[in-house]
Amino acid sequence: IILFGIIVLLIVFGGFVRLSHSGLSMVEWNIVTGILPPMSDSQWQEAFEKYQKSPEYLLVNKGFSLPEYRTIYLIEYTHRLIARSAGLVVLIPLAIFLLRGTIPISRSGPYITIAGLFVAQGLFGWYMVKSGLIDEPQVSPFRLTVHLLIALALLGLCMRQVFQISRQALTVKQRPAMHPSIDQRSARLSLALLGLIVVQIAYGGLVAGFKAGNVSDTFPLMFGTLIPSELLSLEGSWWMNLVANEVTVHFVHRWFAFVIFFGAMFAYSQFRKSDSPESLTQLSLLALILIGLQIVLGILVILYHVPLSVALIHQTVGVLIFASVCALNYRLFYRTA
Repeated sequence: IILFGIIVLLIVFGGFVRLSHSGLSMVEWNIVTGILPPMSDSQWQEAFEKYQKSPEYLLVNKGFSLPEYRTIYLIEYTHRLIARSAGLVVLIPLAIFLLRGTIPISRSGPYITIAGLFVAQGLFGWYMVKSGLIDEPQVSPFRLTVHLLIALALLGLCMRQVFQISRQALTVKQRPAMHPSIDQRSARLSLALLGLIVVQIAYGGLVAGFKAGNVSDTFPLMFGTLIPSELLSLEGSWWMNLVANEVTVHFVHRWFAFVIFFGAMFAYSQFRKSDSPESLTQLSLLALILIGLQIVLGILVILYHVPLSVALIHQTVGVLIFASVCALNYRLFYRTA
């Protein structure tokens, strides 16, 4: 549960780092010496001189003062510090539990996977940042999206372990009985909804990476029309336009949200009509409400040119939608009320 909270914090704070244009302020990744920020004027000056050689300074922040640089540096430093702390929260207890036998080797797979994903997330985070330190002051949208999806995988695994451990902690008599009304159709429907949400969040990562949220500031029209002519403007195959054309990425992310909303509405109606446990109906309703709220927030982000506060709430609600549908699927998987 603690890890779940830290991961949510990292995702939201990562959005703040990106929207405040702070992510490329630290041009090095020192695992040990980078634990502390510059402590003296000379150290700050040295870090600033390294930044002045980066594409972001040369092409975007030319003339930045040292105090301005300190501000964006400390934002990115805080992000990395939280990530390091999360790694310690994973690795230290895991090592102790494995040595003591609290977690038997036979059941250690999910925990080791979580630890491995945390390491991969850190390495991939630096791999992402490096892409913005070469020629263009912008990280690769594809690396940013993978970075986000790894975070989602960590969230999902942590939730799985919470559900599984909670159930295992109960005696056989205390465990909720297998509910007969939970059928395969409901399970497939919930799993499909989760898949759609992951695709939509991945497109959100691409929108962020391409800065495609600023492509159009009108809704429902884009450039005065419902279907802009620029959707297939990139040379090459149509699928390249789907993932590399910022207009298309924005368009898909904008309208796919309604596909998910109607899918969630259908799922809720199915749970309500069937003899499903009340908790499942409530979870599906919660997901539906959050998705509706997310659409409103997304429209506000478009109309008001990606304001920082609304964009961060939009990102947070996206994580909550993912978590609520994960919870729904885990309830169905364990077939309990």
